[in-house]
Amino acid sequence: MSESIINASVLGIKIDTQTTRLFLFDIVDGKYALLATSEAVSTHSAPYFDIREGLFKSIDHLQSVTGRYLVDDDMNLIIPSMEDGNGIDMISISYGFLDELSIIPAGLLEEVSITSNQNLLQLTHLAVKDSIRLDDSKPLEEIFTSIHNNHPNMFLLSGGTFNGAVKSVARLLEIILFCTKHLNPKEKPEIIYAGNSRLIQKLEEFKVENQLKIYTTENLRPSLEVENLLPALNCMNKVTNKLLTKRIPGLDFIFDHCVTQPISFSQALGTMVNFLSNLYPNKSENVLLIDFNKEIFIVAGNSDKQTKIAKKKNLLNSDPEQFLEKIELSEILDWTNIEIDSEYLLTYIANKVIHPNSVPENKEDLSIDKSILKCLLRDIFSEYKKITGTQQELIHQILITGDYIYPYFSNEELILFLLDAIQPIGITNLFLDQYGILPILGSIAIDNSILPIQLLDSNAISLLARVFSIPSRAKLGTPLFEVRLVFEDGTKLEETIVKGSIKKLPATAGQTVKLFIDVVGNIGSRQFLKPYESGIKIQGGNLGIVFDTRNRPIILPKTPPERIATLNQWQEELRI
Repeated sequence: MSESIINASVLGIKIDTQTTRLFLFDIVDGKYALLATSEAVSTHSAPYFDIREGLFKSIDHLQSVTGRYLVDDDMNLIIPSMEDGNGIDMISISYGFLDELSIIPAGLLEEVSITSNQNLLQLTHLAVKDSIRLDDSKPLEEIFTSIHNNHPNMFLLSGGTFNGAVKSVARLLEIILFCTKHLNPKEKPEIIYAGNSRLIQKLEEFKVENQLKIYTTENLRPSLEVENLLPALNCMNKVTNKLLTKRIPGLDFIFDHCVTQPISFSQALGTMVNFLSNLYPNKSENVLLIDFNKEIFIVAGNSDKQTKIAKKKNLLNSDPEQFLEKIELSEILDWTNIEIDSEYLLTYIANKVIHPNSVPENKEDLSIDKSILKCLLRDIFSEYKKITGTQQELIHQILITGDYIYPYFSNEELILFLLDAIQPIGITNLFLDQYGILPILGSIAIDNSILPIQLLDSNAISLLARVFSIPSRAKLGTPLFEVRLVFEDGTKLEETIVKGSIKKLPATAGQTVKLFIDVVGNIGSRQFLKPYESGIKIQGGNLGIVFDTRNRPIILPKTPPERIATLNQWQEELRI
């Protein structure tokens, strides 16, 4: 990495259909720091129909906060920075626009090229409309109809290891060419080829003969044991960004200032999953990143040392009718901590889909909103577990970011929100990205790995709590273990932790304590606590150390009065 990049001032642009947010980073006392943030409503749709309008509003606010000019009199970004401190040296962009473009992947074998296609596409925001495979039972007419009905913007064609299958891959290409040959040249999907390199010469001939836009890149699976995603991902980003700038007015102005290709939120979070996993010497640690924003819900983590990502549109903002069809009113009521009439709930949700960004007017409305968000997080995490094929309850680090955090949740409520939705087992550190910088750190990390490391170690990312989630088959109220905290001044605190409780102990951020845990009951995860029998020095989070001995899965009381009392009791335990 060059010295000029390490010392660069960086403007991060995080943009989607809802919000345009800016982050200004620079060197302070020899380390990167977040100087300021600003945001504006995105303006790609009516009445502006130009994404630049929101960008310039956000820039104006950033300039007024910092006293630093980022654009000149002609509204051109000042790059590189000037001696007087105005301008920036580097721009990094991460974006949403989920499902704005579509793709149909084609591959040969389920466990080889098709799996690699899936691993690649999860890092993008492309809508996968269908798939083509060599052993497909669908007749050619059905494939033809699907392509013409879905109008994909791209095809991804892969298959054949190095010096492997050629005829089979060529057959897939012929199917694609047959199904698209009658399309207007301007409407023909772009083809990304990431298969056996022996077919590239033939592809060039097809390209000229059929007036196709074909992009070739390195093989996704050069061998059965090796997966090579990055070259194909870079190629796909290049094509995606080109097509996005044609569909979203003004986006070309923003993208043209970026030296490195802008990347999706999903790829950025996937980058940070790898980044965080490699920071720890124990490579078996599981990391889970959650981006809960107004356009997209994303959960990214690592399973069997592979990055896995689940993402969904926020239907509340994008498709209210579908939101109403999918939402379970009974589940929303289950997680409200106030008695709410079912008719009131129906009326409130009906108004919410009309005005999704409305602010709750009373405690009943706030309780409903929090419950809706909890149900949405439980839903997307359930999708994530399906993708990983595991329960994925043993998670060592959980980091949450997004638009819905501060308007709705205190730190205590956020801890309960995460524990209720994810229900981890073992010892988990809960982190909060209070400024929403995580997707930008992922895009910056591609060129500048120093900045993310230093920002992760700053107050921009804070440790909410260190949580011990210990399952047990014991009866409710049964003592499970005795906990003793020894503080640096020699004072001690002793607590008995019982089954079915959630308990907060006061070891706050920056405070080092020695934690002793003596198991006195029948628990299912004794191995997690073995090192603590002789005491371990740890630091707590903003809310200290939390013990959660509730059932897994969490079982709520059946009657509304008991359920409401239980939810409020859990909340009160974290406030003490």
